[in-house]
Amino acid sequence: MRSEHTKDLQPEELEELKEKVAGMDEDALTEFRNGFNPDEMGFCGEEGATE
Repeated sequence: MRSEHTKDLQPEELEELKEKVAGMDEDALTEFRNGFNPDEMGFCGEEGATE
């Protein structure tokens, strides 16, 4: 499932981002995570469960 941050990324861009994050040390990963606006971190699409 895509997030608000990744919803517009092309598959190649998403794979590049995954590789970049996988190669980060703990400090770089913390800095990366803290760089997001919490209000823009939800899932992309409809909210709530459907029955």
